Amino acid sequence: MSRASQLAQQVPNHHGMVDASGVRRMNAVQIGALLWVASTTSLYRAQGPVAVDLGFAGYSSDESRAIGRTEAAVNQIEEAWLSVERLRFHDTTRCDDPGRRPDVLGPVFVEVVGGRVVGLAEKLSLEARRYSTVDGAFRVAQPKDEAPSVMHGASIVIRGRRADGVRFVIRSRRADSVDLRASTPRGFAVRETDTRIFVGIDLAAWLRGVDLHTAEVDQAGDGRIIRIDDRSNRELLRVFERNVLSGIALFRDEDADGLLSVTERSRDKQLASGRKPGLPVVR
Repeated sequence: MSRASQLAQQVPNHHGMVDASGVRRMNAVQIGALLWVASTTSLYRAQGPVAVDLGFAGYSSDESRAIGRTEAAVNQIEEAWLSVERLRFHDTTRCDDPGRRPDVLGPVFVEVVGGRVVGLAEKLSLEARRYSTVDGAFRVAQPKDEAPSVMHGASIVIRGRRADGVRFVIRSRRADSVDLRASTPRGFAVRETDTRIFVGIDLAAWLRGVDLHTAEVDQAGDGRIIRIDDRSNRELLRVFERNVLSGIALFRDEDADGLLSVTERSRDKQLASGRKPGLPVVR
């Protein structure tokens, strides 16, 4: 049979082409759609474990708050310690499974300005698939945890200097859960080519609304210090703790250089972020 005769016996149909024998054939659009579905669906299936480094990095989204020591007359954050109880990645097929073993089991202590870490495994093993949520929790550090002494009795400790040189210390005892939600409904992908994922801490966001210039100042030895904790400047502590969740986000180390650069931590590069007000602080 000639090609023309074959085409004459095929009837166009919105489901494809149906030939004289009644066999339905897909058209080019349908074939392309099927291939696209197959390729994207494969991202939801486990592709085997990927060994990635988990990094913690502090940064400032506000030029009036500097990270690290500087001669500039701005508020400076010199140290930022976190005590982490757990981190657990939830894939898009098993959203919010609280019974699953955490991917990171604490206690883990990290200082996000200088990059010091205590208690974190060298590599994190994750399946190459899409994830919808990362749930975690802070932990009030105790001496038995072998925590750095600065962390004893706290879950977050911030040390720095006000623009006029007066030292400040923020000590929080929040020990509640933290949920980071994927930035898109499809979730974010952990890929076989990934080498490092960062938990980014926007320290400027944490200090937003914490007015150090109106804080009560104590005399300490031969200098002055601002203490923001359960006993001093408690209203500023509440402002700080309300900011914590919104200042945490997940990013990819796109150039695999081990650093979270400015271009890698823009808002459109966030894999997941804190999107709900934090739960009540546990005292």
